[in-house]
Amino acid sequence: MSAPKPDPTAPSSIEIGLPVASLPPMRHFYASILGLEPAGRTSLNGTQIEAFRFGNSVLKLSYFAQAEVRPEPHPVEFKNGYLTLRVTDAEATVNRCESEGVRVVRPLGEAVMGSGKRVKFAFVGDPMGNAIEIVEGDAWS
Repeated sequence: MSAPKPDPTAPSSIEIGLPVASLPPMRHFYASILGLEPAGRTSLNGTQIEAFRFGNSVLKLSYFAQAEVRPEPHPVEFKNGYLTLRVTDAEATVNRCESEGVRVVRPLGEAVMGSGKRVKFAFVGDPMGNAIEIVEGDAWS
């Protein structure tokens, strides 16, 4: 049996879904502050989904009608992972976040990757408490 292969006709190979307690603050954070482009919205079985595009990736914010499956906002933590946004100007992105009152969890810094390449990075928190890594530079090629 062969491993799955990306669909070459799909506009994105990986899409991330985040459950939310409320759509408006998350929409503001991702679209107005971070600049993700709205890509559509739908309702499936009472779940409202709003999609946003960043490069060739899609982030889907999902608001579940059933309160018992809806998450509550929490302090920013890393134990459940984090999202990484690769940007052209990490300093400007972090400054924009700060000016909008977004919590910077780890200030802008630099790292030297195993390849010897340098990257700038910082971590901010979204309104749900998800950790978002802001990265400038090519770390993995």
